[in-house]
Amino acid sequence: MEFNLNINEVDTNSSRVCHSLGLREQVSLDIQTKINEYRSDKIGLRLIAEKMGINEKTLRRLIKKENRPTYNTLLKIYRVLLGTQNDSLVIELAPEVVREEILKSHPAGIPQSVNHSLDVEAEIKNDRCFAELYVLAGCGMITKDLVQFRLGQMGIQTMERMLKMNVLSRAGENSFVLGKNQAPLSPETLANLGRDLVQRYFKADHCDESGMNFVGFFADGVDDDTYEKWLKIDEEAFHKKVALTRNMKGLGTKSAMTFMVTELLR
Repeated sequence: MEFNLNINEVDTNSSRVCHSLGLREQVSLDIQTKINEYRSDKIGLRLIAEKMGINEKTLRRLIKKENRPTYNTLLKIYRVLLGTQNDSLVIELAPEVVREEILKSHPAGIPQSVNHSLDVEAEIKNDRCFAELYVLAGCGMITKDLVQFRLGQMGIQTMERMLKMNVLSRAGENSFVLGKNQAPLSPETLANLGRDLVQRYFKADHCDESGMNFVGFFADGVDDDTYEKWLKIDEEAFHKKVALTRNMKGLGTKSAMTFMVTELLR
């Protein structure tokens, strides 16, 4: 496999050469180095933004070191820069400062031998049945009977297509789990997926009893400091929820979801 990265002749040089760089500086350097392979910066930026699934404006801000990338953005960037959709390999080959940030921030850890495909994400965007099966399989093993009951014949046909795509794999004769090909899930896809699942599964009558579900909404005028604190609280709460599932004692047969959005109203 060839990695067209001048700064990473092979991966082992990358950590040595760029270890002194901070995260923003490292990411800026790596993106700009990739862009320099094209005949013009404008063309290079457009093409790699498309490959990474990242907005051009976001990449420009990262190059200018104006923003600090999230772990998800880092994975999108280095999958393309390193020429692999296997996140375990991305972690192995990425510059040290990038590797440390992903490992520190990733809420669920990096699964072994998983390939992230934009084709799978496209299916999730365009096919609600596919998206629902993907999420249900991510909650644990699903059965053919469950798929038939919830989604009918369309669900069975979609399940068979997901098996052919290696998005699902067989855990038994009539049971299935997520396969080796999974979706990178951009923020846009996550927002749409969460909205669709809320519309399908949220039960307003459950709010009449404690311990059944939770829904909340609040809006107000806030200053920059308060808004940053909101985001920090959300991030910490999300990580705590995910951490509970990392302990086998926290796992069970209830398929559940949590969906969080905080955004400026402008």
